[in-house]
Amino acid sequence: NTSTDATSYQWIFEGGNPQASTNINETVSYSTPGTYNVMLIASNSSTSDTITSSITVFANPTITVQATATEVCSGQSITLTATGAQTYTWSNGITNGVPFVPTATTTYFVTATDNHSCSSIAQQTITVHSLPNVTIAATNTSVCSGQSVTLTGHGAQTYVWNNNVLNGTAFTPTATNTYTVTGTDSYGCSNTASVTITVNALPNVTINASTNPVCEGNTITLTGQGAQTYSWSNGIQNGVPFTPQSSNTYTVTGTDANGCSNTAQIAIDVIPSYILNASVTDVSTYGGNDGAIDLSISGGIFPYTIQWSNGATTEDLSNIPAGTYTVNVTNTYGCVTSLTVTVNQSPLSVVEIDANTRLAIYPNPTQSNITLAIRSNYILGNVMVELYNMVGQKLNEWNFISNSKSIDEPLVIEQLTKGNYIVKVYLRDKIHTATIIKK
Repeated sequence: NTSTDATSYQWIFEGGNPQASTNINETVSYSTPGTYNVMLIASNSSTSDTITSSITVFANPTITVQATATEVCSGQSITLTATGAQTYTWSNGITNGVPFVPTATTTYFVTATDNHSCSSIAQQTITVHSLPNVTIAATNTSVCSGQSVTLTGHGAQTYVWNNNVLNGTAFTPTATNTYTVTGTDSYGCSNTASVTITVNALPNVTINASTNPVCEGNTITLTGQGAQTYSWSNGIQNGVPFTPQSSNTYTVTGTDANGCSNTAQIAIDVIPSYILNASVTDVSTYGGNDGAIDLSISGGIFPYTIQWSNGATTEDLSNIPAGTYTVNVTNTYGCVTSLTVTVNQSPLSVVEIDANTRLAIYPNPTQSNITLAIRSNYILGNVMVELYNMVGQKLNEWNFISNSKSIDEPLVIEQLTKGNYIVKVYLRDKIHTATIIKK
């Protein structure tokens, strides 16, 4: 109202609210777009004046809001686009038609203004769902080659694994690997979790045998190698000698620091011993050499070698003196079977000259020579021996000087003919007489 000199006013608003007013100035609103007349009558005490004007009321813009999604998963972007006006101002600092990432469930407001400066407000609520907390349960994260493992995802509704793994289903990994599961909840939101499964190689278990084959009755030591602990079949202990009774196959299970086990086998061949038996022919006379040993060999393996303690290499011994003989029968593996045989002889006829001295002449009978043996508790000194035939003729004489308490002196009589002879031994004023037989 720009009237002057008026004292009263009358407003008439066609289609407006209010429809009339006597205020100098008035604010009027229109509920329906259109063109309306406005009349103002200005009056004073002497006159009045009327002015009519028309105004146009424009409709507020009709706004449409489009969201690429009204429910999103945390971390996903959306785009809010308002249409139906000329300019748009959004709450929360977003820009019309430009993607953004909402951080929480929020209602967004947009003020849209058209080219008549008319505005409308619209809103859109965006719901943000948290990602599922996906976890993995593994039956074992460190396995031995060939062992199975089961991986089970938790915290979501469905699960998809890489490496063709099925959730909750056992499988056998072939190498150390990292397995990732994508879990999706009922809102379609997904999250991942990973687990590394370490596949430990089996130990390379080998066996060291102290010897193979082994001779029957000998010990052998089997030692497992390549692991940390060892468990053997047949009740044997690792690295501890034992005596195998027969040829056999032995199995060891070796376990390393990771608990992984592997096995190895070894066949041990036991070489059987020979069975030795001997038939003995004793020496017929003391000091003689007509003894014999007849050896029989059975069992064992062929070929073999024979070695007697007297140096002989034949199976049987003949024309041997009394004594102890040991034979070793050895096969190609070095296995030795031994037998000790004693060849006896007729007992030596010993004569006591006195309480401190004993004397013997042997062999008697004899086919060649004889030996004079004296044992005393004193130094013998001078010893004289005389040989006579049965008619008293002296045939020979021997003299010995001994600075010891014993002598073993040969008396050569092999030149004598067969028959009986007298031997006289003179020792410390004593005489011992004996009859010998020459065959």
